[in-house]
Amino acid sequence: MRPELTHKDGNILDFLNQFGVCRKEHLSCFVGYNIKNLYRLQQNNKIVIEDECIKIKAIQIENAEQENVLKVLDILQILYQDKKITKDIISVDLPYYAAAKLAEVEIFMYFTIVNKGRENIQCRLIDRENYGNFVLILESEDQIDKIKLNTLADKVFIYENEVKKR
Repeated sequence: MRPELTHKDGNILDFLNQFGVCRKEHLSCFVGYNIKNLYRLQQNNKIVIEDECIKIKAIQIENAEQENVLKVLDILQILYQDKKITKDIISVDLPYYAAAKLAEVEIFMYFTIVNKGRENIQCRLIDRENYGNFVLILESEDQIDKIKLNTLADKVFIYENEVKKR
């Protein structure tokens, strides 16, 4: 017999339904959980835990997109811990991955990542789908010279530098 799901289990599923994948620290930061929640969700065949990734079974996400989602969630977690954003984060359509409400102002910032070797294509998508108020995440510093945007990003993060600081 499978254990009955709790309200907290439902919150975890809602988060995973939005993003498709996350790490335990993302759940801890944005939803809160304990090991029993994950056990119940596994027993009910709702999630899969592989290495450090928690995936929802209902959504198939390719590896490159999974890595992008995880990197964006890492940056959002850092910003939340630094009290720059609230817990109000949502998944949005590509080329953006998430939107987060700023802590001091009632506006949402949109977050996107540009992968190495895909700068030209992804920059064109960002320009075409520009919502304004966006944060650009680059995988490494050597991409800076390759970024050609017609619109100005509000903030640029270099993923490898941000993660190394923590």
